[in-house]
Amino acid sequence: MTMFQVENLTKVYGKVRAVDDVSFSIQKGEFVGIIGPNGAGKTTLFHLISGVQPPTSGKVILNNEEITGKAPHLIVQKGLTRTFQVPRPFQELTVHENVEIVKSSKLSVHEQAKQIDHLLQQVGLGSRQSQLAGSLPQGDLRRLEMARALATNPDLLLLDEPFAGLNTAEIESLSELLLQMHDEGITIIIIEHKLKALMKMVKRVIAINFGQLIADDIPQEVVNNEQVLKAYLGDRSWDFAYNH
Repeated sequence: MTMFQVENLTKVYGKVRAVDDVSFSIQKGEFVGIIGPNGAGKTTLFHLISGVQPPTSGKVILNNEEITGKAPHLIVQKGLTRTFQVPRPFQELTVHENVEIVKSSKLSVHEQAKQIDHLLQQVGLGSRQSQLAGSLPQGDLRRLEMARALATNPDLLLLDEPFAGLNTAEIESLSELLLQMHDEGITIIIIEHKLKALMKMVKRVIAINFGQLIADDIPQEVVNNEQVLKAYLGDRSWDFAYNH
């Protein structure tokens, strides 16, 4: 069942087409990766989808309802949540307070506290609930960003480079959490530059270059796609080693 679509989505800044007539659909329960070299338009695409920026043209549709250009908080209420490349916690609040401030609930204070405790245990921050967010190491900041996103009870979760700045052990731990979230029914779209970690999780990959969609296929096909290889030719930061 199709739960999400972008149709001919375009964003123009002056003479630059940051996102150029991009269309694709996501089925409920999918785990989809988006790849592309730096400056390809991936994060701008997320900005358009999540309401951070309005598109120049095109449509964004969630569960058969057009959400194009709606305010981010209204889009979150519709079931679509995103994380950012750089975690944005309230640094002077505790880990628990950072989740509490975004969680909307009609439950009692006690029941809501229990839910937040369960969520923080789930993402591996149960022992850090009273710690100020500004004192967390990078890996835990990523986990807090995830907890804040999950606190909105999303149907569709957009992840923008969740592995950035993490070491191998942290990536493996966070990958397990993402797979658990997916198994629990959350549909996920993830932008990531660490290809080997990405390919272990997703079954489908969308590739973008110069704002245009250049491939949309299973991982094995995308990493051997001529246009994708050409896009990354000379980009030493990209690791195309693929063992799935």
